[in-house]
Amino acid sequence: MNATAFCLGVIGFTNPPIGMALAFIVASNRSWRSG
Repeated sequence: MNATAFCLGVIGFTNPPIGMALAFIVASNRSWRSG
């Protein structure tokens, strides 16, 4: 398992709004790099 994904999962489980915000930022960064 990826450590970053695990941390995001823990944060998302304990604090959903922050977890969703971090997941959105990571997803936007990945799409920006690939694009």
